[in-house]
Amino acid sequence: MKTFKNTEKHGTDRGIGEKGIAAVEGLFMMLVFLAIAFGIVEFGSMIHAQTTVTHIAREGGNLASRDINAGNDLLDLLAASSSSLAFAQNPGDYKIFLVSVQAGDATDNAPSCDTVFQRGTLSGNTIRSPQVEPNCGLTPELATYLTHDGTLSAIERLTVVRVYYHHAPLTPLGRILAAPMFGSIQTDVGDIVMTSQSIF
Repeated sequence: MKTFKNTEKHGTDRGIGEKGIAAVEGLFMMLVFLAIAFGIVEFGSMIHAQTTVTHIAREGGNLASRDINAGNDLLDLLAASSSSLAFAQNPGDYKIFLVSVQAGDATDNAPSCDTVFQRGTLSGNTIRSPQVEPNCGLTPELATYLTHDGTLSAIERLTVVRVYYHHAPLTPLGRILAAPMFGSIQTDVGDIVMTSQSIF
């Protein structure tokens, strides 16, 4: 009789232990599922935002290089075209720089920033106008085409459009994923600033 009772008790303890293990496994699987779900939501949101920012920069450069709605009118058009990111309603979330870079001449052979337009009020250490950078934000290779070497420059003018966008994470996982994605900038306070530049 004692043996039977001990066996029954041992079996009951084993059943409680198995239930505890199953509960821990269930909790672990739920955390994994939530991480995957958060990841899908954040990746989708970030991909959409970065694609929109890149599209705005490319379209802005393309139109400005052909003098279509150049300057402030073009910036208004670009802000209005970003309806999914609501630039027009949230000027503090974005900054667009439109810079016309002129070729050098006999007086100054280096290219110069001829005209600078900007829209949006986003600010911070990472928000920089091409105007304050060497060659107005042009790469060294492109700058050579606008450098005066005693003859006419190969190209008279290039247009630089740079777009910054402050993206707010939708889930706690967003700030972890932000830094390595899309070349985005992560500030000390964890804000995510996406950027794109086009040159036409």
